[in-house]
Amino acid sequence: MNVAIRSGTAACWMALLGALPALAGETVLSFSGTDSYVDLGMPQVLQRPSDSPMTVEGWVFLNAVDSRDMLYSKNSGRNTSGYTHMFGFYENGRIAAFTGTTWREPSPAVTVDTERWVHVAFSFDGATLTYYLDGEPVGTAAFNYNNVEANTVKLGGYTGGTDIDGMKSEVRVWDYARSGAEIARDWQHRLVGNEPGLIGYWPLNAGEGT
Repeated sequence: MNVAIRSGTAACWMALLGALPALAGETVLSFSGTDSYVDLGMPQVLQRPSDSPMTVEGWVFLNAVDSRDMLYSKNSGRNTSGYTHMFGFYENGRIAAFTGTTWREPSPAVTVDTERWVHVAFSFDGATLTYYLDGEPVGTAAFNYNNVEANTVKLGGYTGGTDIDGMKSEVRVWDYARSGAEIARDWQHRLVGNEPGLIGYWPLNAGEGT
């Protein structure tokens, strides 16, 4: 799949990943925080029917936090056709997901640290979203979404206010709600790429090309 990397005031570049023993010495994708994201287009495999179970997960390193810092999203940049969903952080680093109309987060709220690698996962079973941080569950919330086929999928958000200032690695999308045991088993290592239920996989460690 060819993808477009959108960059604003600073380019997206590769950086050495040395903070994680499981991924040490590999490259990761770095984002400027200003209008920088990976645009995946509208692949059919990621057109999940409204409220279908799914799991989104990945590694994130935040240099700083903003009002919105997205790991993964499916939306229209100007909301001309409505949002589908967004998964990441809001209100300065609180783990959260967007239903298309409302932000949902665990209670009590969970805020991530900056300047360190964290693994975040969102497992949705069709009614409830379970949040995970570094392989451990940190809460749940009622969730729903309405798929808009015209929305593009992005690793990141869509504007300077939703794109991260930092790095990402090993972003994954599954077509079912992964269990806590599955997330705990796999969060610290790379996948093969053909695991059952895996419908989107971006190691972000190529270093060059598309």
